[in-house]
Amino acid sequence: MDMDKKLLSNTPEDDDAQLNTFKKRRAGHKGKVTIFKNYIESLNSKKKIALTELEILQLKNRLEVYKTLEHDFDVNQTLIEDIVGVSDEQLKEREQFDSEYQNQLALAMQLMRDSESTGITDGSESSAALRQLIDTVSKNLRALDSLDEKTQFWDTLIIYLVASKLDSVTLRHWEVYKNTLNAKPVLQNLKTYLKDRADLLQTLEEKHKQNHVDIKSNKPAQNQTSTSRSPSCPLCKAQHYLFSCPDFKQMTVEKRIEKVSKMNVCSNCLYPGHEKKTCRGGTCKYCSLKHNTLLHIEKPKSSSITCTSTQQTSVLLSTTLVDVLGSDGTFHTARCLLDNGSTSSYVTKNLCTRLNLTLESINGSVSGINGQKTNILYRTNIQIKSLHNSFTMNSSCLVLDEISNLIPNI
Repeated sequence: MDMDKKLLSNTPEDDDAQLNTFKKRRAGHKGKVTIFKNYIESLNSKKKIALTELEILQLKNRLEVYKTLEHDFDVNQTLIEDIVGVSDEQLKEREQFDSEYQNQLALAMQLMRDSESTGITDGSESSAALRQLIDTVSKNLRALDSLDEKTQFWDTLIIYLVASKLDSVTLRHWEVYKNTLNAKPVLQNLKTYLKDRADLLQTLEEKHKQNHVDIKSNKPAQNQTSTSRSPSCPLCKAQHYLFSCPDFKQMTVEKRIEKVSKMNVCSNCLYPGHEKKTCRGGTCKYCSLKHNTLLHIEKPKSSSITCTSTQQTSVLLSTTLVDVLGSDGTFHTARCLLDNGSTSSYVTKNLCTRLNLTLESINGSVSGINGQKTNILYRTNIQIKSLHNSFTMNSSCLVLDEISNLIPNI
């Protein structure tokens, strides 16, 4: 600024040379706005769900530099007006620059807010990767449990190992989630967080894919997709998708199928806007067929257990499939052995681990044939629900490593 004032203190003969210098400087300021405009357009043209962390950092840095242009232009334009006066032409120069500058600033700020509000970064997170991580951890823990390892005391170590595998965005949100807990996080907290995070990512991924298809096809359905930003449950009308609806989850499978058939949702992913035959979602995790896991019906099997004595006589015991309530509030299908002569109820240790049930330490034993005793170290309470009607019951069960090795698979 002092240098510019020194230039203006020269003789009037130098005014033309000074004016040309200031006009070139003004053109440079306009050019920088144009460069920034092209940069913002290049980010928007990628049609991402959000920016990567590197792109956000670059945008922040360039935005800080861009914000200095307004002051620099104002100083330079004032010097020009000191020479030629404040005319309509100079006022128009100010208005044009200010309008373009503010437009690009608003677009950049909106792009920044959109990326930071979603917390999703392109190429960093994947719903499939998170679900695979959950399944891998659960599978390995079940394998360790079968070897009688006391994995129920390993939560801190397992949480550390799993967290080291997370991408930076998911890890950052996990740290925020931990601060909302009232106690030290356990493994089930991490599993719940990862499941919810995977559901969110799947929703955004499906939404992004649908928008991309609509843009390419340029069909009228494009407007419907772009205007339906917030989810709406077709069952209870709340702001969530059908697969997250508590009322829908409490229904029997038969009732869910009946409701879905009457709604404009895909029976495979339970999202609106397309049919099952065009759905790109996954399959049922129980049977791998193309329907949602919440709509899976277990086909009834005629099964029995044969207990054979030395005289080759047989006793047939009935089995049935029931839903058992886990600690996360969801029901899991298990096979139940029905023995009218039993005086106690039993549950396998493997099922307790799968459902993360609370175990009560006891010191007891069960006597069988020929006085053979089995030590009982734990007891737990379970809630059972019928697959076919509204019948439910609570039962106190003794925990065994194995009830029978002849029970049919689910």
